[in-house]
Amino acid sequence: MITQVTKGIKISVNTSFEGTFFKNYKMHFAFGYT
Repeated sequence: MITQVTKGIKISVNTSFEGTFFKNYKMHFAFGYT
């Protein structure tokens, strides 16, 4: 039960981090392109 909860938290943290990182990367790419 506890491991399942921590796994869920880890997954949610990973997805949110990847999402923001990808957004920032897109922004950097757009700025670098223009």
